Amino acid sequence: MELDNLKTVWQESNLQIESNLVLDSQKLKERTVNKSRSEMGKPLIHEILNIIVISITVIATCIGSIIYSNEPKFSVPGFIAVIIGCLYIYLTIKKAKSLSNIDYINLTIIEIQKEISNFSILILKFRKLELIMFPFFIISILPITFITIQNRDLYHDLSFFLFEIIFIVGLGFLGIFWVNKNLYDKKIKRVQRFLQELTEEKDISISRSV
Repeated sequence: MELDNLKTVWQESNLQIESNLVLDSQKLKERTVNKSRSEMGKPLIHEILNIIVISITVIATCIGSIIYSNEPKFSVPGFIAVIIGCLYIYLTIKKAKSLSNIDYINLTIIEIQKEISNFSILILKFRKLELIMFPFFIISILPITFITIQNRDLYHDLSFFLFEIIFIVGLGFLGIFWVNKNLYDKKIKRVQRFLQELTEEKDISISRSV
């Protein structure tokens, strides 16, 4: 009789331990997922703000180019800037959609890791294209911007035009590299580390319970 009682107690104890392990695993996953979502939420906000700012810039440039449509030296570069700006918007929407489509709740850790890796590949591919387009965007948007806002013809002051290009493109590249390093690369690595640690912890818990 005592032996039967011991077996019963032992089974109940094992069930309790297994239940606690499951609960601890779920809480750990929930904390990790929340941290991951929070980290990747910042790049998503940045992309949404980019969409808004670039859209406003493109609309304003398009209006200015239409106003000066009788002067091709201003309108043609302006419309080129509009086209490049629309490409920027398209790439930004693709990145924002990729980020917002990550289902942290229903996907497994492996699937979340795959989605983060896919996003990392996507931004690296788009980053090269954005860096190539940026100087052309600045060169084409400056003439229509200055003639519209300051009524200043940059073609009559080529040294100032060249200075503006070098200054804005140089400063822009520094900003782009800083944002990519701190807002994307570091956060993606941090999230990947969170998920990897969770996977390793889960493997350890399984090996202990066996």
